[in-house]
Amino acid sequence: MWIILLLVFCLIGIPVLSIGSPGGDQITFMLLARTADVAVAGFIIISSLSPIVYWNWYKKYMFIPLLIPLLVVILLVWWMIHIYISNGYYFAW
Repeated sequence: MWIILLLVFCLIGIPVLSIGSPGGDQITFMLLARTADVAVAGFIIISSLSPIVYWNWYKKYMFIPLLIPLLVVILLVWWMIHIYISNGYYFAW
């Protein structure tokens, strides 16, 4: 379902959102690149929620691989911090 939503956005949403942009503007490519970021983040979130949804199955068959969603969440947090910093923001610690 997630892939279908992303494809619909890429095929319908991006052309509709780029209507009215000047001819030299790269809004279409920027939206496509941001869609790739959202797709990766969505896949990470979906894969980290699967142990919660299917807890009995995971408890029975996947005791050791429960570490994988934990590592994926850590990767997602690191990636979001990297995106935040690369956009020119900083943490005031």
